[in-house]
Amino acid sequence: MRTRALALLLLVVGLVATIPGTAMAHPASDWWDGTYDIGGDVEAITDVAEVDITRQSDNVEFVANLPVAATSDMQFQRREGRQVWDGEVIDDTRDIVVMGGTAVPGLSIIDVTDPTAPALLAASTCGGFHSDAGVWENYAIQVWDGSARPCADGDPTDPDNLDEAPGNKGVRVFDITDPARPRLVAFFGRDHGIPSGVHNLTINGPEGLVYLNMAEFNAVNPPWGFIDLRKLDELRAAGQTGLAGTPDFPEAITIESIRDWSPSAMDGCHDSGIAPTRQLYACAGITASYIWDLSDPRLPTEVAVIPNPGISIHHGSRFTPDERTLVLGDETAGAAAGTPEPVCTGGKATANPVGATWFYNVDVPELPVVTGTFSPTDTEGEFCTSHFYGFVRDTNYMVGGWYDAGIEIADYTSVVDGVTGAPTSHAFFEPAESGFFSAYAWHGYVYGSSFEYGAAGKDTNAPGRGLWIIEVDGIEDVEPLAVDEGNSWGRWGTPVDDSVPLGQQVTVSADGSVLPLEGHTELPTDALALGAVALGATAMLPARRRRP
Repeated sequence: MRTRALALLLLVVGLVATIPGTAMAHPASDWWDGTYDIGGDVEAITDVAEVDITRQSDNVEFVANLPVAATSDMQFQRREGRQVWDGEVIDDTRDIVVMGGTAVPGLSIIDVTDPTAPALLAASTCGGFHSDAGVWENYAIQVWDGSARPCADGDPTDPDNLDEAPGNKGVRVFDITDPARPRLVAFFGRDHGIPSGVHNLTINGPEGLVYLNMAEFNAVNPPWGFIDLRKLDELRAAGQTGLAGTPDFPEAITIESIRDWSPSAMDGCHDSGIAPTRQLYACAGITASYIWDLSDPRLPTEVAVIPNPGISIHHGSRFTPDERTLVLGDETAGAAAGTPEPVCTGGKATANPVGATWFYNVDVPELPVVTGTFSPTDTEGEFCTSHFYGFVRDTNYMVGGWYDAGIEIADYTSVVDGVTGAPTSHAFFEPAESGFFSAYAWHGYVYGSSFEYGAAGKDTNAPGRGLWIIEVDGIEDVEPLAVDEGNSWGRWGTPVDDSVPLGQQVTVSADGSVLPLEGHTELPTDALALGAVALGATAMLPARRRRP
């Protein structure tokens, strides 16, 4: 009898342990309704023997690759102190990457607290090319301007069905108070004055403004605008919620025109960067770049135009940490032309460098002066295109993604004082079948986002896709720049207060507040169930006789 009871106990305990919603270990996606699992098969590769690296310099060491499909740009956040992490209150330091996606997933949140073991926390079906992404405090922002993919039915990142209109392009705002369970809380599109989507975003962190660079490059008077995340916070706290198909949160968005664009210039802001201390805003157009005065963060004024004919399509527009140099990229032929473009010029300074970054001294912002150019060292890769790049604090290193030319770290010491010079290559890394959309340094490691774009016929499931992590000599674990890549890195802005015990299971409400789980809670309910089973099984055991 005792043997049967123990067997029953073990059997029932085993069954309870497999019930969905228990506190047992499970993939990040299992908390939704189970209709799909975007990231179930995404596992980090950490053995260098399992990856194909075309070329790398001796001062680079491979760390990990997380093969998330269809990636685009990314942004980082360090979350410190009491916070919600996968439904539980913790007191710790965690690092995340918020990454845009051109298809599915549309937005990914990746845990990189341990860079040697990156893990996908959450992913959405809400896609759209080219899907720039940013993070500000407890919000993740995704913009897109083509191939719109609304959130799929059952996607828990959109429980209120805010994004159900096919083809509507614009801006999605997710609450990431719990980064493992993002929730779409606002959608801005045609009803808000965004007719053709948003190509790129730039976050003014201190002001809580998301600057929107529209996809209206061919318009006579392309618009520009911003979303006020502080205002969005106020509206949500007051109980206002977005509704599908309606202009939700109209008070939080402003769309206007900043300058009179030439009807033949095909310009508009392609993307942009900020020099926060000097209050400068660099707008890279198509045929030219522009420098604006950001003294009024809601109404910039123009101070300079840079019509460099040596740049095929202006891109990048990032200020170095000292804010004395503006770096403009050359997205050769837009890289989207569909045919391979000339290869890089091998890091050599030439009169007509291919896919290069151009360094401008902006000590006098009204008179920007070219001081040097840098083209990556690859001499064979097609689509040699400088795309998104950033800088490393306390060094003169620029980290960038060059599509088929891989990740390259340039040393621009020669031009830091505004003199003419030739930036040189410090390090490079290029896996096979990769196309690096962007690359940045974060706490001692270099991260690159590789997507399917590039040479004709590249597969969206090519082994070179996803998030790549490498170590590079000379790049130490220093506090990253407060503003880099033109976006605020964003700090964890609203930690959980001390009234919520550590380890308590919580939920994030519609207005972003953190509430204890009531009724069914994972751990307590499971513990009670196991206790009841154990008690019931024990009752079936024969009573022990007392010795006389």
